[in-house]
Amino acid sequence: MNGLREHFVETLADAINQSARTYETRKFVYCLAINYGSNPTGNCIPVIGLGEASHPLEVNLLSDIPSERDIDLWNPAEFSSFGKSVLQPRSELLCDMEMQLRLLAVEGEDVDLRNICNHVALRLNRANWHPLPITNNFLVYAVDDDLADLERNIVFLKSRLAVPGSSAESGDSTLAF
Repeated sequence: MNGLREHFVETLADAINQSARTYETRKFVYCLAINYGSNPTGNCIPVIGLGEASHPLEVNLLSDIPSERDIDLWNPAEFSSFGKSVLQPRSELLCDMEMQLRLLAVEGEDVDLRNICNHVALRLNRANWHPLPITNNFLVYAVDDDLADLERNIVFLKSRLAVPGSSAESGDSTLAF
């Protein structure tokens, strides 16, 4: 099962990177949200959205959990690009892998979509985004529909990315499912 998840993470990350890099915008992109919904046994292919601003924002989700006032900056449902077909990762291979994961979930296997999406985000935070006009503090993160897991997912990223002021060891990209 781990092999399927690891391959799915790699394939999904590559598909998201490829589709987002071709997205045309004149705005600054400060984040990419990987929205896995609220049904852990539902669709395994998340919905993607880009946080865009007309000027570079001085926000950093890794250092500051947003206040109620700023939460819309990180809520993919508020992004104008959220769910746009050009951003959504689709391939026959992804669909086949998703079907395998869903069958395993039906059979009682623990298919932790939140964990899968967090590992995709971790991988994508190290990716090349050229020519997408990203800000210096661009962040890829996983999130559920109601943002209930946002803080927990950010803690996951902080523990694995080299973040100024954190004790994270750089280079830890192992998949611990």
